[in-house]
Amino acid sequence: MWTFMPYVAHTYEWPKHGLELDNFIAFDIYRRNATTNYTSGTMFHWDCMVLKYASKIGLDSVGSFPT
Repeated sequence: MWTFMPYVAHTYEWPKHGLELDNFIAFDIYRRNATTNYTSGTMFHWDCMVLKYASKIGLDSVGSFPT
């Protein structure tokens, strides 16, 4: 079974404030499984992360929003 995942990714940095914002938006397009004749369908998901740099250590918050 094959899965295709077209995606768009974006990173924005605010070096003055030590912040970074990362976004990953994708569709998972599943193909039919020839053995079981089962198709899973398509899934959209948006993953994001906000990272705050504190000296050489980074503190982050991660979220995922599947539909």
